[in-house]
Amino acid sequence: MNQSPELSTHQVEQVARQLAAKSPEDVKLTTVGEAANSVSLRAEANSRQVFIKLFRPGIVARQAYQREQTALAVFSGDLVPQILLADPETGFLITDFIQGRTLADSVTGQNLPQMAEFLGNWLGRLANLAPRLDHDGDWAGYLDRYESGFDKAVLADHAPFLSGQRIGQLVLARNDNALSNFVIAPDRRLYGVDFEFSRMKPEGWDLITAARAFLDMYPQEFDVIIASMLRGYHLTVMENGIGEAFENVIRVLVTANLLSNAASSP
Repeated sequence: MNQSPELSTHQVEQVARQLAAKSPEDVKLTTVGEAANSVSLRAEANSRQVFIKLFRPGIVARQAYQREQTALAVFSGDLVPQILLADPETGFLITDFIQGRTLADSVTGQNLPQMAEFLGNWLGRLANLAPRLDHDGDWAGYLDRYESGFDKAVLADHAPFLSGQRIGQLVLARNDNALSNFVIAPDRRLYGVDFEFSRMKPEGWDLITAARAFLDMYPQEFDVIIASMLRGYHLTVMENGIGEAFENVIRVLVTANLLSNAASSP
């Protein structure tokens, strides 16, 4: 057994049971990623695989565990991996391992419109399952709470427009749409993974962050990205709370984020 020092003997035994392994010694563990709050591993035995996420000790990491576990439970179905075991006492999470290629590795200049629409479609379906809270505000007021992340001059220039764009509901959002956190399975289904940053956000927030992720790869294709994502979103979302001018909200916020990041770079 290739045991990670992060896992206790009891946890390895739990993994072995999920894989129907005869012994923990039959389980092969491979670290696939490390972050501030967690360590991610792939476990294999009997030609089966599961994904393990072990959250580190401490309040911040355990809050991340709670967000991830809650989001995976809320969105359970064919959008996210299925939870196989969750242990809040130790911050230990086992889910299905999703085989496939990430969206980041799959998108090309030629298929960008299709891939952007594909993700917009997925985000619409996610919004259909998301808990919602009524909210009475506008985008200008909402963004006032952000000390960083958005260029203040851009927001000020567009304050009259943003003040007129109402936010009627907050929804549970991924809040992290790195294209490497989406996996296209062999059956062409798209799965979202890694929900530890999920938060209640204005509807459409995930469209903004996803557009920003695509723009990093294809900075000259802003119009194509926005139009394709919104087309996919509108095809699947059932309770649509974003207005006709939302494409301009995306433009303003992505631009403000880009300029903020550029200003903070050494």
